[in-house]
Amino acid sequence: MNRLQEMEKKQVSSKTSDDIVTIKFLVTDSEIVLLINSLTMTTTTLIPTEDNGKWKNPYEKLLKDLKKIKANVLEFKEKRKNSEKVKVTGTQNPAECETCD
Repeated sequence: MNRLQEMEKKQVSSKTSDDIVTIKFLVTDSEIVLLINSLTMTTTTLIPTEDNGKWKNPYEKLLKDLKKIKANVLEFKEKRKNSEKVKVTGTQNPAECETCD
């Protein structure tokens, strides 16, 4: 019985510990949207299982992370677009520049 309890402890500890890994891969905006759509379809599919839908948890977490990445990319693009707009306006049309005196 002692060995069985040890095995259960190891199994429980491996389920509860999440290691964070950083992965660098190059994808386009459209590929991120495709990944999000695929994960959305996967997580919204109703499949009768014994674990009451717990199999979806890693996919839902990944979907949440991809949505954050997409939002961060959009925010970065907006900031870059706005900073380029100020630079172009300030150097080419000083009269239109709001920050210039």
